[in-house]
Order: sequence, then structure tokens, then C-alpha cells
Amino acid sequence: MPVPFLTDEEKKSALESAREIRKKRSEIKKGLKSCSILLKELLEENNKYFMIAMEMRIQDLIRALPGFGDIRVSKVLGELKISPRKKFKGLGHKQKSRLLDYFHKLYSDT
Repeated sequence: MPVPFLTDEEKKSALESAREIRKKRSEIKKGLKSCSILLKELLEENNKYFMIAMEMRIQDLIRALPGFGDIRVSKVLGELKISPRKKFKGLGHKQKSRLLDYFHKLYSDT
């Protein structure tokens, strides 16, 4: 399938849209790192980050949490039986429940 021809204006619009999405993803990661955004809040549809977070990979969201690096993220996702390639919107009800329970227990113990 050939690549569609885009006008200069369409290219500018697409670039600006991509820039906005990257900026919002960065805000989400910074919010998770600083604990000003909770993972539970991202699941709430009235949250301003809901639509952007749904398109992000679950491993990227967890890696943004304080104290989580590649190894710990892999261990947690393996324990919760969630593929690291899975996007947040692709999580099933049981997977979301296990994920939220894990982090609720983790942060309520501290």
C-alpha cells in the first residue's frame, strides 16, 4: 500500500498533533513519578489524561512510577500475568483489578 500524499498543511497538522500527544504523555509520566497522578486515577474516564493513557503501554506507565526500573517492571508484570507490550486500554477487567490491587497494597504498606 503506497504512502498517502499529504499537503504541507496536513503534515504540519499531523506533526503538531504528535507533539501534543508526546507532551501529554510526558506530563503523565512526570505526574506518576511525583505521585501527583495515581495509576488508579488514570482509569477514571473523567480524568483529563484518560484518552492519552489508554494508548500508552502498561510497562511505560509502571516504569514511570518511583522506584520502578526495567527489572522490577518485568517482575511485576510477570507476577500479574500481563504482557509488557500490552497497552493500558487492552487490559482486561481481571488484569486491571490485579494491577490496582498490587499497587494499592504496595503503597498502603508504606
